[in-house]
Amino acid sequence: MNRHSALRACRPVLLLAVLVALLGLAGGCGGMSRPGGSGGAVTPSGPPNTIVIEKFAYQPVVLTVAPGTRVTVINQDPAAHTVTAKDKSFDTGSIAMGEQGEITAPRRSGSYPYYCRFHEYMSGTLIVK
Repeated sequence: MNRHSALRACRPVLLLAVLVALLGLAGGCGGMSRPGGSGGAVTPSGPPNTIVIEKFAYQPVVLTVAPGTRVTVINQDPAAHTVTAKDKSFDTGSIAMGEQGEITAPRRSGSYPYYCRFHEYMSGTLIVK
């Protein structure tokens, strides 16, 4: 088999690989809106009362819970993070990559801004009501 006939034989396989890759990309483009993205934000469809840390951002950015609710925090980043209330009412402590931590929402209703002690540009809000 010469070089040209070998290339012709590979075309269907290459075309199929390109189509599969494009479909995979198209399927991965829907769903959540990332911080800084355009359009309306869509919250992730994760477990209730959960904050996921991914790509140095909290998802959801705003979480509303009842007083005293336990909130699970899952770190999917390669760096350690925290969920620390600015008023010091809660703090997960350091959560390593692939690990999870927990906070208990304050008993008093209100808005509780939080941040990561290691990456202070990361922020979110826990609303208790």
